[in-house]
Amino acid sequence: MLIKGNDYIQPFYIDQIPVTIKDYKRCLQSGKCTFQHYRYNYTNFYLEKFYEIFPVTFVNWFDARTYCNAYGGDLPTNYQWSLSAGLDYGFDYPWGVSLPNLSNANLDGFYQMLTPAGWLPKGASPYGILDMTGNVREWVLDEIYEDNDNKLLKGGGDNDSFSDGKIDTYFDHGPTSSGFNRGFRCVYPADSVYID
Repeated sequence: MLIKGNDYIQPFYIDQIPVTIKDYKRCLQSGKCTFQHYRYNYTNFYLEKFYEIFPVTFVNWFDARTYCNAYGGDLPTNYQWSLSAGLDYGFDYPWGVSLPNLSNANLDGFYQMLTPAGWLPKGASPYGILDMTGNVREWVLDEIYEDNDNKLLKGGGDNDSFSDGKIDTYFDHGPTSSGFNRGFRCVYPADSVYID
């Protein structure tokens, strides 16, 4: 989806949904990506074909960025991510100011696990971007502070609270940290989009 930008940012494309397990497997098979860090029974997410439409998880910041770079993009900055989620509209959440519910976000244990990427279209941002609140926290390019290597994540995961899913909320983890609630999407320059 093309975001036209504003006085502070150039136009860019952003993935409409988080990167899926199927997408990530394709990158692995091409030799451009490294295997994510699934542990315990979460390995089933990778092994079972049913889960291929779910967001990829257990990917650290470096692996997420490697994936995006392999396809001519990068992780979004905090500002690009927030703009895509509806920051300029003054919304609390991508769909507006009403609280999350079962039809617009996978937060607060609503579904007791991840849901397929893009499964809740009523939660779309004004630009039609899906899953920006709930399902998985998403890595962004930014560090939290100049003297701290931790990277930001946006959007809140499936077990995070309503307030964690607000557009202006962020989390931070070390860039080598991977877990069940960490996913990502990519941005691409408006004048060079990889079409597969």
